[in-house]
Amino acid sequence: MGLMILVGAQNNLVLAGLLLGALALTFWETREHRFPIRQTVWALLFVALLHVPGYLLLRGWLVYRKRGHAL
Repeated sequence: MGLMILVGAQNNLVLAGLLLGALALTFWETREHRFPIRQTVWALLFVALLHVPGYLLLRGWLVYRKRGHAL
């Protein structure tokens, strides 16, 4: 939502749909990785603030974290 407000697109239905999709995927990912509720809420707020780039950063961090534990 933060980036949407910054660029003046808070009334754009497509971006709002993308934001809801990114939030749903974020919730799904954090629950799949069994994050505590506090980390789940933090991740949701992070994605809500940064929109799709925030979700991509979260995915990158999860891949990095997964590879680190696999080594």
